[in-house]
Amino acid sequence: MHRGFRAVVVTCLLAAFGSLVSGCATFTQSPHEHSAQWSRISRADNLGLVEDIDLLLMTDRNSRLTKWHDR
Repeated sequence: MHRGFRAVVVTCLLAAFGSLVSGCATFTQSPHEHSAQWSRISRADNLGLVEDIDLLLMTDRNSRLTKWHDR
């Protein structure tokens, strides 16, 4: 029983180490494609961050503080 448990633990550790080394998400992508994917994700996140800051500072809409009637 003890020897079988040790074999299971060693097998699990080797499988975990193998997936960390090889990167389980990149089996179907080349390193260049993987890098391009992360670049697209980063660019989209940065654009979303800018929009969130504009919304927070309320610069996404025109101000209605004018003495002139615009309608």
